This record gives sequence, C-alpha cells and structure tokens, in this order.
Amino acid sequence: MKKEGRDRFFLAFDISDNRRRSRLVKILEKFGCRSQFSVFEFWLTPARKREFFACMEEGEFLGKREGEGILIIPIHPGSIQDISRYGTTSRIYEDPIIAVF
Repeated sequence: MKKEGRDRFFLAFDISDNRRRSRLVKILEKFGCRSQFSVFEFWLTPARKREFFACMEEGEFLGKREGEGILIIPIHPGSIQDISRYGTTSRIYEDPIIAVF
C-alpha cells in the first residue's frame, strides 16, 4: 500500500463522561488504531483526515469543554523510525490493513 501522502499522528484524550467518551471512541476506532486505553494512532490520507475532523467537529469534540482534554500530536515522516514501543499494546500497524467482507 502506498505510504506517501498520508498524515500520521497520535490522539490522546481524557474525558470523564462515559457517554461522550463512548461516542468519541466510536469515531476514533473508525479512523485509527488504539495504542493504549486513551491513545489512538492514525495514518490518514488527506481525504480521510478531512472526514475524521468533520466527524470530530460534528460530535463537538474539538471545542473547549470543562474537564475534558484532547491532544493531537503529529508524527513527521522523518521521526517515525524514532518511535519506541515497550510492553504490550493493541494492534499497531506499519501499513494499514484493509479487510473486505
């Protein structure tokens, strides 16, 4: 699968409200891969990235809300090889996997 033209980033969140957190996780699972309980990793084409942020905006997750935090950390192409992983985490991918059912 072609890797060029994709943006890679991590998103970490801290949301205490169970319903909002569940709604957020559904969006994150649609577009990314869970690395830790509240950390997801994304590798999106520009079109998928626009779709992702539209879903985040629609769900009202991009504004400021008391007691909540979302942190988006871009991973630049030159620093991907510098990422170190320790311990057991959820599925991490180098190349995105597409399953057709």
